[in-house]
Amino acid sequence: MNTQSGEQHNRPFSLASLPPGTCRDCSAEIGRGQICDECNTKRIVREHDRDILRALENSIPRRFRWASFDAPELSQRVRPARAIEEARALDLDCSAVLLGETGSGKTCLGASHLRRIARAGRYGAAASDVHRAECSRFLASIELMGPDSDPEIRRHAALRGVLVLDDLGAELLAAPAGSPLAAMRGERTARLLLMRHNEGLPTVVTTWLDFDGMGAIYGYNLARRVYEDAVIVRLAGAPVERVAA
Repeated sequence: MNTQSGEQHNRPFSLASLPPGTCRDCSAEIGRGQICDECNTKRIVREHDRDILRALENSIPRRFRWASFDAPELSQRVRPARAIEEARALDLDCSAVLLGETGSGKTCLGASHLRRIARAGRYGAAASDVHRAECSRFLASIELMGPDSDPEIRRHAALRGVLVLDDLGAELLAAPAGSPLAAMRGERTARLLLMRHNEGLPTVVTTWLDFDGMGAIYGYNLARRVYEDAVIVRLAGAPVERVAA
Protein backbone atom coordinates (compact mmCIF):
# COMPACT_ATOMS: atom_id res chain seq x y z
CA MET A 1 0.00 0.00 0.00
CA ASN A 2 1.28 3.45 -0.87
CA THR A 3 1.16 5.28 2.50
CA GLN A 4 1.78 8.68 0.98
CA SER A 5 -1.09 8.26 -1.50
CA GLY A 6 -3.39 7.12 1.31
CA GLU A 7 -2.55 10.20 3.39
CA GLN A 8 -3.28 12.46 0.47
CA HIS A 9 -6.58 10.67 -0.20
CA ASN A 10 -7.74 11.13 3.41
CA ARG A 11 -6.74 14.78 3.64
CA PRO A 12 -9.87 17.00 4.07
CA PHE A 13 -10.95 18.82 0.91
CA SER A 14 -10.68 22.62 1.02
CA LEU A 15 -11.91 25.26 -1.41
CA ALA A 16 -8.67 27.08 -0.66
CA SER A 17 -6.85 24.29 -2.49
CA LEU A 18 -8.56 25.16 -5.76
CA PRO A 19 -6.64 27.17 -8.36
CA PRO A 20 -7.40 30.87 -8.89
CA GLY A 21 -10.49 31.48 -10.98
CA THR A 22 -13.77 33.36 -11.20
CA CYS A 23 -16.84 33.44 -8.98
CA ARG A 24 -19.42 31.03 -10.36
CA ASP A 25 -22.23 33.49 -9.50
CA CYS A 26 -20.97 36.91 -10.64
CA SER A 27 -17.85 35.98 -12.67
CA ALA A 28 -15.67 38.29 -10.58
CA GLU A 29 -12.02 37.30 -10.35
CA ILE A 30 -11.21 35.62 -7.05
CA GLY A 31 -8.01 34.27 -5.66
CA ARG A 32 -9.26 30.90 -4.48
CA GLY A 33 -12.51 28.95 -4.27
CA GLN A 34 -15.63 28.95 -6.41
CA ILE A 35 -17.67 31.87 -5.07
CA CYS A 36 -16.79 35.33 -3.78
CA ASP A 37 -17.64 36.44 -0.25
CA GLU A 38 -20.35 38.86 -1.42
CA CYS A 39 -22.17 36.25 -3.51
CA ASN A 40 -21.83 33.67 -0.75
CA THR A 41 -23.52 36.07 1.69
CA LYS A 42 -26.32 36.75 -0.82
CA ARG A 43 -26.82 33.01 -1.25
CA ILE A 44 -27.13 32.48 2.51
CA VAL A 45 -29.69 35.31 2.72
CA ARG A 46 -31.72 33.88 -0.19
CA GLU A 47 -31.76 30.39 1.29
CA HIS A 48 -32.81 31.67 4.73
CA ASP A 49 -35.65 33.79 3.32
CA ARG A 50 -36.74 31.04 0.92
CA ASP A 51 -36.94 28.41 3.66
CA ILE A 52 -39.06 30.62 5.94
CA LEU A 53 -41.40 31.68 3.13
CA ARG A 54 -41.71 28.13 1.78
CA ALA A 55 -42.78 26.72 5.16
CA LEU A 56 -45.47 29.38 5.53
CA GLU A 57 -46.66 29.20 1.92
CA ASN A 58 -46.95 25.42 2.00
CA SER A 59 -49.55 25.77 4.75
CA ILE A 60 -51.63 28.30 2.76
CA PRO A 61 -54.12 26.96 0.18
CA ARG A 62 -52.59 27.28 -3.28
CA ARG A 63 -55.24 29.69 -4.59
CA PHE A 64 -54.39 32.21 -1.86
CA ARG A 65 -50.59 32.13 -2.11
CA TRP A 66 -50.63 35.30 -4.22
CA ALA A 67 -52.02 37.29 -1.28
CA SER A 68 -49.94 40.03 0.30
CA PHE A 69 -50.59 43.59 1.38
CA ASP A 70 -48.58 44.75 -1.67
CA ALA A 71 -50.66 42.77 -4.18
CA PRO A 72 -52.88 45.07 -6.34
CA GLU A 73 -55.45 42.26 -6.51
CA LEU A 74 -56.08 42.52 -2.78
CA SER A 75 -58.11 45.71 -3.15
CA GLN A 76 -60.36 43.90 -5.63
CA ARG A 77 -60.98 40.99 -3.27
CA VAL A 78 -61.47 42.70 0.12
CA ARG A 79 -64.61 44.63 1.06
CA PRO A 80 -64.59 47.31 2.38
CA ALA A 81 -61.18 48.62 1.36
CA ARG A 82 -60.50 50.11 4.82
CA ALA A 83 -60.28 46.55 6.21
CA ILE A 84 -56.99 46.13 4.34
CA GLU A 85 -55.34 48.96 6.28
CA GLU A 86 -56.86 47.73 9.55
CA ALA A 87 -55.41 44.26 8.96
CA ARG A 88 -52.06 45.69 7.85
CA ALA A 89 -51.87 47.61 11.13
CA LEU A 90 -52.29 44.50 13.29
CA ASP A 91 -49.46 43.82 15.71
CA LEU A 92 -47.64 40.70 14.57
CA ASP A 93 -48.08 39.04 17.95
CA CYS A 94 -51.74 39.89 18.52
CA SER A 95 -54.83 37.71 18.33
CA ALA A 96 -57.50 38.92 15.92
CA VAL A 97 -60.85 38.06 14.39
CA LEU A 98 -61.36 38.83 10.70
CA LEU A 99 -65.14 38.92 10.64
CA GLY A 100 -67.30 39.03 7.52
CA GLU A 101 -69.55 37.22 5.11
CA THR A 102 -68.45 34.70 2.50
CA GLY A 103 -66.53 36.42 -0.28
CA SER A 104 -65.59 39.50 1.76
CA GLY A 105 -61.85 38.73 1.62
CA LYS A 106 -61.21 37.26 5.08
CA THR A 107 -58.93 34.49 3.85
CA CYS A 108 -56.99 36.91 1.62
CA LEU A 109 -56.26 39.08 4.65
CA GLY A 110 -55.27 36.09 6.78
CA ALA A 111 -52.80 34.92 4.13
CA SER A 112 -51.47 38.48 3.70
CA HIS A 113 -50.90 38.71 7.46
CA LEU A 114 -48.82 35.52 7.36
CA ARG A 115 -46.72 36.80 4.47
CA ARG A 116 -46.06 39.97 6.47
CA ILE A 117 -44.87 37.78 9.35
CA ALA A 118 -42.55 35.92 6.97
CA ARG A 119 -41.05 39.16 5.66
CA ALA A 120 -40.46 40.39 9.21
CA GLY A 121 -38.36 37.24 9.78
CA ARG A 122 -35.98 37.78 6.89
CA TYR A 123 -32.24 37.26 7.28
CA GLY A 124 -30.73 39.74 9.73
CA ALA A 125 -33.98 40.29 11.64
CA ALA A 126 -34.22 40.06 15.40
CA ALA A 127 -34.23 36.51 16.75
CA SER A 128 -37.81 36.90 17.98
CA ASP A 129 -38.99 37.89 14.48
CA VAL A 130 -37.20 34.94 12.89
CA HIS A 131 -38.64 32.54 15.47
CA ARG A 132 -42.17 33.90 14.90
CA ALA A 133 -41.84 33.42 11.15
CA GLU A 134 -40.48 29.88 11.53
CA CYS A 135 -43.34 28.85 13.85
CA SER A 136 -46.38 30.51 12.23
CA ARG A 137 -48.83 28.57 10.08
CA PHE A 138 -52.18 28.67 8.25
CA LEU A 139 -54.84 26.07 9.08
CA ALA A 140 -58.20 25.72 7.33
CA SER A 141 -60.89 24.67 9.80
CA ILE A 142 -62.09 21.95 7.41
CA GLU A 143 -58.83 20.10 8.16
CA LEU A 144 -60.32 19.42 11.59
CA MET A 145 -63.27 17.48 10.15
CA GLY A 146 -61.69 14.04 9.98
CA PRO A 147 -61.63 11.51 12.83
CA ASP A 148 -57.82 11.38 12.57
CA SER A 149 -57.33 15.13 13.11
CA ASP A 150 -56.07 14.87 16.70
CA PRO A 151 -52.38 15.02 15.66
CA GLU A 152 -53.13 18.20 13.70
CA ILE A 153 -54.84 19.70 16.75
CA ARG A 154 -51.89 18.95 19.02
CA ARG A 155 -49.34 20.20 16.49
CA HIS A 156 -51.10 23.49 15.79
CA ALA A 157 -52.03 24.04 19.43
CA ALA A 158 -48.33 23.93 20.32
CA LEU A 159 -47.12 26.33 17.59
CA ARG A 160 -45.21 29.13 19.30
CA GLY A 161 -45.86 31.54 16.45
CA VAL A 162 -49.12 32.86 14.98
CA LEU A 163 -51.83 30.45 13.86
CA VAL A 164 -54.28 31.69 11.24
CA LEU A 165 -57.39 29.50 11.68
CA ASP A 166 -59.39 30.08 8.52
CA ASP A 167 -63.15 29.91 8.05
CA LEU A 168 -64.12 28.92 11.58
CA GLY A 169 -67.50 27.18 11.36
CA ALA A 170 -66.93 25.64 7.91
CA GLU A 171 -65.96 22.34 9.53
CA LEU A 172 -69.60 22.03 10.70
CA LEU A 173 -71.36 22.72 7.40
CA ALA A 174 -71.78 19.08 6.37
CA ALA A 175 -72.94 17.99 9.82
CA PRO A 176 -76.64 18.28 10.79
CA ALA A 177 -77.19 20.85 13.54
CA GLY A 178 -77.34 19.21 16.94
CA SER A 179 -76.02 15.89 15.65
CA PRO A 180 -73.23 13.87 17.35
CA LEU A 181 -71.08 14.58 14.26
CA ALA A 182 -71.49 18.34 14.68
CA ALA A 183 -70.73 18.07 18.39
CA MET A 184 -67.58 16.04 17.73
CA ARG A 185 -66.26 18.47 15.11
CA GLY A 186 -67.10 21.48 17.25
CA GLU A 187 -65.28 19.93 20.20
CA ARG A 188 -62.11 19.51 18.15
CA THR A 189 -62.13 23.14 17.07
CA ALA A 190 -62.89 24.37 20.58
CA ARG A 191 -60.09 22.24 22.02
CA LEU A 192 -57.56 23.75 19.62
CA LEU A 193 -58.59 27.33 20.38
CA LEU A 194 -58.78 26.81 24.15
CA MET A 195 -55.35 25.17 24.26
CA ARG A 196 -53.80 28.12 22.44
CA HIS A 197 -55.68 30.62 24.61
CA ASN A 198 -54.48 28.92 27.80
CA GLU A 199 -50.88 29.13 26.58
CA GLY A 200 -51.26 32.79 25.60
CA LEU A 201 -50.46 32.04 21.95
CA PRO A 202 -51.67 34.44 19.23
CA THR A 203 -54.43 33.15 16.95
CA VAL A 204 -56.00 34.98 14.02
CA VAL A 205 -59.48 33.61 13.27
CA THR A 206 -61.37 34.28 10.06
CA THR A 207 -65.10 33.62 10.35
CA TRP A 208 -68.63 34.83 9.64
CA LEU A 209 -69.63 34.03 13.25
CA ASP A 210 -69.98 37.02 15.55
CA PHE A 211 -69.84 36.66 19.35
CA ASP A 212 -73.42 35.39 19.69
CA GLY A 213 -73.19 33.13 16.66
CA MET A 214 -70.01 31.56 17.96
CA GLY A 215 -71.49 31.21 21.43
CA ALA A 216 -74.59 29.46 20.11
CA ILE A 217 -72.50 26.88 18.23
CA TYR A 218 -69.38 26.37 20.34
CA GLY A 219 -70.52 27.73 23.69
CA TYR A 220 -70.07 31.20 25.18
CA ASN A 221 -67.01 30.07 27.12
CA LEU A 222 -65.13 29.64 23.84
CA ALA A 223 -66.65 32.78 22.28
CA ARG A 224 -65.33 34.87 25.17
CA ARG A 225 -61.87 33.33 24.85
CA VAL A 226 -61.74 34.10 21.14
CA TYR A 227 -63.19 37.62 21.28
CA GLU A 228 -62.12 39.05 24.63
CA ASP A 229 -58.49 39.85 23.78
CA ALA A 230 -58.74 39.95 20.00
CA VAL A 231 -58.60 42.90 17.63
CA ILE A 232 -61.72 42.77 15.44
CA VAL A 233 -61.42 43.64 11.77
CA ARG A 234 -64.91 43.98 10.28
CA LEU A 235 -65.44 43.16 6.63
CA ALA A 236 -68.55 43.24 4.48
CA GLY A 237 -71.53 41.57 6.11
CA ALA A 238 -70.08 41.72 9.63
CA PRO A 239 -72.83 42.15 12.24
CA VAL A 240 -73.10 45.34 14.25
CA GLU A 241 -70.54 45.38 17.04
CA ARG A 242 -71.52 43.67 20.26
CA VAL A 243 -69.41 43.83 23.41
CA ALA A 244 -68.62 40.41 24.85
CA ALA A 245 -70.08 40.13 28.35
